[in-house]
Amino acid sequence: MIDQIFSLSPEQAQRALLYFYDILPNEVWEGEKPSKGDIEALAEEILEVLPVDLQTHLTEVMQKDTHRGEVAKFLLQNFAQHYQLKPYVEQALKQAQEPHMAPLPYIIGALIIVLALIPKEIKKGDLYIKFGHLEDAAEFVKSIKFGYLEDIAELVKNLKNFIKK
Repeated sequence: MIDQIFSLSPEQAQRALLYFYDILPNEVWEGEKPSKGDIEALAEEILEVLPVDLQTHLTEVMQKDTHRGEVAKFLLQNFAQHYQLKPYVEQALKQAQEPHMAPLPYIIGALIIVLALIPKEIKKGDLYIKFGHLEDAAEFVKSIKFGYLEDIAELVKNLKNFIKK
């Protein structure tokens, strides 16, 4: 499946990530699955608290279709490694490879930022996956201001290096 993910065009990868998000059942989320409006607001919050250089770089990355596509592939690959998420990734890949006339929705950049940076919990042993704990995400956004910048900087650096490949 990894080869299939990396053979996607940038547009297909972004569509696959959108489909993946859309088909994830509510049971995967703690609380309600965030609406696309919530995702956009959370992405803006995250960007606002990042240092200017990281903000600038991440914004530039999200403006380029090829870069968004590469980050989407990276995220899909990571999600596919979890057996509980793998069927959703497979279904999203199938849907993304079908012909589409509509342009990608503008929300894709925000979705990528949130899925890359939102706090998540994955436990080993019968793999427990917890997404969407927006209360924790609010705390996460606050914590960025108080000392977790190194983690974000490392993530953005890794994304930057990944995109350069």
